[in-house]
Amino acid sequence: MKRNNSYISRIVLSLGLLWVAVTYGSVRAADNVQESRLFVKGQVLSQATGSPVFGASVKAGKSSVFTNEEGRFELLIQTTNDVLVVTEDRYIAREYPLRGRQDVVIELYPKVFEENYKTNELPAGKVKSSEMISAAKTVDLGLNQAVSVDELYQSSLGGDIRSVSRSGLPGIGSLIFIRGINSLNAKTQPLLVVDGVIWNDVSEVQSIFEGFQSNILMNIDVNDIQSITVLKDGTALYGSKAANGVINIKTKRGQSPVTKIDLRIMAGMVAEPGKLPMMDADQHRVYASELLQTTSQSVLQSPKILEFLDENPANPIYNTYHNETDWYNEVYQRGITQGYNISVNGGDQRALYHFSLGYTSNKGVVKTTSMERISSRFNADINVLDNFSIGMNVGFSNISRSLLDDGVNFYTSPTYMAYSKSPFLSPYSFTSLGYKSKDYDDADLFGIGNPSSFIQGSQNNYKEYRFNVGFMPVYTINDNWSVSTLFDYSLNKYLEDYFSPMHGSYPRELEGYGLSENTIKNQLI
Repeated sequence: MKRNNSYISRIVLSLGLLWVAVTYGSVRAADNVQESRLFVKGQVLSQATGSPVFGASVKAGKSSVFTNEEGRFELLIQTTNDVLVVTEDRYIAREYPLRGRQDVVIELYPKVFEENYKTNELPAGKVKSSEMISAAKTVDLGLNQAVSVDELYQSSLGGDIRSVSRSGLPGIGSLIFIRGINSLNAKTQPLLVVDGVIWNDVSEVQSIFEGFQSNILMNIDVNDIQSITVLKDGTALYGSKAANGVINIKTKRGQSPVTKIDLRIMAGMVAEPGKLPMMDADQHRVYASELLQTTSQSVLQSPKILEFLDENPANPIYNTYHNETDWYNEVYQRGITQGYNISVNGGDQRALYHFSLGYTSNKGVVKTTSMERISSRFNADINVLDNFSIGMNVGFSNISRSLLDDGVNFYTSPTYMAYSKSPFLSPYSFTSLGYKSKDYDDADLFGIGNPSSFIQGSQNNYKEYRFNVGFMPVYTINDNWSVSTLFDYSLNKYLEDYFSPMHGSYPRELEGYGLSENTIKNQLI
């Protein structure tokens, strides 16, 4: 029994000594690893003022940190020959080679000098302006109140391209001519490329709303865009379909393993369109009486056609035709735009991601018109192996609009009615005793509808959905060669519901059918 106890004691003692040896060796190995790790220390300053830059991102390879309140940082590096990439929203990004140094001071230039160091985002990657061969321009994003990408073209590239807005609706898009109108039959719009994928617009699809056309760029929140580059000619990259130019859009991706949360809030007002000089009630009464003299006698024999010329205040019909209505104010209002966007950027050494969620709304300048957009985007870059990575893009958007017919339409366009309606008429009807009621009046004796009644009775809705998911695997052969491809799937749906009310509109004659007093239409694409 004692011999067995002796054996057990020897075994326990041996295991204890082995554990001490392994632990000591592990600590020494960890110390050696810690000692072998290289760090660079430094400070980031503003070149203009010499003050420290707080919150600047300093990156070397897969490691990155942010500077503190004093502009100082400490970063893990692979070798003392690494190149630091320093970025901050208010300053020009800078690449700083260490060249054996481990204690550095880096100065950043304000963005006012950015034009001298600007880079263009091309399909093959970033190219400095000084090294550009083809004609390309980069849109300045900056701080803006744009609802759609189109609104940035004219403000940033007004001297380089021709951009004409289709109408005053928010985000309806623009007609863009980079190389002019070079064909009467073929398409003259530039090719649209988003994250390497060609987006086809829906200009060939006719909307049931007059004066409206869907804009596919509304599916991208401006806050999700990293860069916009306009190429004058892209035939070498995309063939003849890019002969009218290329608009290349890159969305934001993960930049640093350090988690960064960004919240952007935008609010603005949209002024009503400028007023046209119009006749007042007395002037229009004289004009209408002179115009009736050019009509046939059968029209003048109508018992009600001359009621507007009655100047007897005791006549109950007098109040109906003696008003001073500004139909412009009955149709237009001041628009309000607001937008909210929150994004999260971060990751680790294995994967970087960028996620954003945005909401944009607009109360239109024409009463009852509105727009709402909810958008979400997730981009990620995953390093599966040392020489194999996968890029992923996922986007979803939901756009809702309340619309009215626009343009020159005598029957269903409230804006056109407002400029044709006589100012001596009232939006509201009058009783047989000459008292104004709270009900809207119908079309008048001149055959012009009531825009106020038509606006309130219309029920027109437009909905658009877009979902896309894409994958881009990249296999790196060496520092100069890599092989990649792109898989992308997108789904677009458009739903339009249209209802034109009977009350407030003048019946239109349909040849071969009769009179049409109201209209119901629906379209699903």
